[in-house]
Amino acid sequence: MSSSHFPAWTSSSTVTPAEDSKNKNKDYIALGALAAVLLVIAAFAMSSGSKPAISMDADTHKLVSDMNKRFEEMKTMYNENVGLLKTAKQNGQVIDKNFDEALSGIKSTMAKTEESMKKISESQRNFESVKTELSSDIQKLRKYMLDQIEEQKKSSEAKTADLEKSLSKLREKAEKMLSDAESLNSRLLQSLETAKTEIDSKMQKEVNSLLATERKAIEKKISEASQSMLVAAKSEILAMAISKMNEELNEKIKQAVAQLVKQRQSDDLEKQIKHVLRALFQERIGRIDWLLEVNGASITNHSETFPACKNTSVFSYLKCSTSQQLNPKTFIHSDVAGLSMIDSPSMMLGNCWAMSGSQGFVEIRLSKLLRVTEAVIQHIPKRISPDIRSAPRGFRILGSLSGAETEEGSFKVLVEGEYEVREDASEEELLPHVQTFAVKNSPLVDTIRYEILSNQGKQEFTCLYHMRLHGEEATPMVSS
Repeated sequence: MSSSHFPAWTSSSTVTPAEDSKNKNKDYIALGALAAVLLVIAAFAMSSGSKPAISMDADTHKLVSDMNKRFEEMKTMYNENVGLLKTAKQNGQVIDKNFDEALSGIKSTMAKTEESMKKISESQRNFESVKTELSSDIQKLRKYMLDQIEEQKKSSEAKTADLEKSLSKLREKAEKMLSDAESLNSRLLQSLETAKTEIDSKMQKEVNSLLATERKAIEKKISEASQSMLVAAKSEILAMAISKMNEELNEKIKQAVAQLVKQRQSDDLEKQIKHVLRALFQERIGRIDWLLEVNGASITNHSETFPACKNTSVFSYLKCSTSQQLNPKTFIHSDVAGLSMIDSPSMMLGNCWAMSGSQGFVEIRLSKLLRVTEAVIQHIPKRISPDIRSAPRGFRILGSLSGAETEEGSFKVLVEGEYEVREDASEEELLPHVQTFAVKNSPLVDTIRYEILSNQGKQEFTCLYHMRLHGEEATPMVSS
């Protein structure tokens, strides 16, 4: 390049030509280097501005930022140097050979800069290629994973559907088995209940049959023994009973006389003694009790016995059913009648027939045709009774004659009244628990029906100890 292209350099300082030329060369070289750097930066900036933005890492981004900053600084310096060049040209300074060298240096720098730019461009292309490949690999991996997930989902749905079908089948089988088991259990329970009922019925029938057979056999033996011994023993028994009653009468008389003397009632002593003797004589001597088994009376019918033996074993039932409290024959036993008359609390307590409920009856067949004159109801004294509510209260005594049916029925009322629970003995009443009821205008009877209409308040059962029956014999023993 010729130096004539630029105006001559001018200077206001006084220097030698050699120094001036040397200083000019330095300035030209500096300006040339500065211009070359500015051109490289400008080319890089233009290259960066013309290409689309790409993603860079942190170091690349920092490098570009620093280069932009330096470009701005060099641009400023370039503008200043251009101004200086213009000033230099205006001053008429001439560029010589050193400017060609500077220009050659600038070209060399430009070539290096272009090489660097090519490398940078190649790096950018490599970076884009890697980025594209990486993006492609990521897309492929994503698609592969999505495909795998979709396959797993489809497989899981198919397995779930199969599992639900299997569970449904198992549920149906289980429900059917449960239904079959319930049906079988119901049939088994029904069969067991039927078998239990049949067994209970058979056992009950067998027990009842056994009890009836044994009872009949025992009653037959007792009846046979009683009939065979009755004639021989009757007179002896009556004699013993009369002897015993006489002894007891004498003892009672002694006690009564001693009590009256002790009370110092001397004015009425004779009257009271006669009253005691009369009462005791009426109770003990000269009258037959036709409702005693020993005198030929027998139970023909009665209401239900209190079920004290319910829900027991067979052997316990046999033992329980033979006790006096459950045997209606207790009502006509001579020992019970005698005990209640002589007022022996410890021996007579509980020796009664426990009739179920507060209402009932007992029918007794007499050994003779009788015209009844008096009925005497006997119970235990109130002072020794643990529960006097079981004593009878309202009652009715009826009589009938075999084969004598009437419009009103076979039985006719002889007497009715109430048995009263009274306190201990008084002057007027030695035995308050033994109460007498007179019978007027009695027809001839051979069967007595003793009806209990109420008791003293016990709902479960009523205790019947004994009822004495006195009357006039009409004919010999009635044939059965």
